Amino acid sequence: MIAGSIEALKERDDFNAVFVGKQDVIENLLKDYQYDQKRVRIIDAPDVITCEEEPTVAVRRKPNSSIC
Repeated sequence: MIAGSIEALKERDDFNAVFVGKQDVIENLLKDYQYDQKRVRIIDAPDVITCEEEPTVAVRRKPNSSIC
C-alpha cells in the first residue's frame, strides 16, 4: 500500500494519501521513499482489532483502532 500510494503521488497532482495505523510503523515504512510530505497524512491508530474479537466489544474496548 505504501509503495502504491507513493507512486500515485508521483503520477497525480490531485491525489493526497492518508495512512491509518500505527504511526511509528507507517513512518518507518515511509522513510525509504521520497515524496511530498505535505500531501501525506498519518492518522495514528495504535489499537488493533483482530478477526477473533467480537466486533461491538472490540470497538468499545479499542477506540483508537483504525476501524473506529
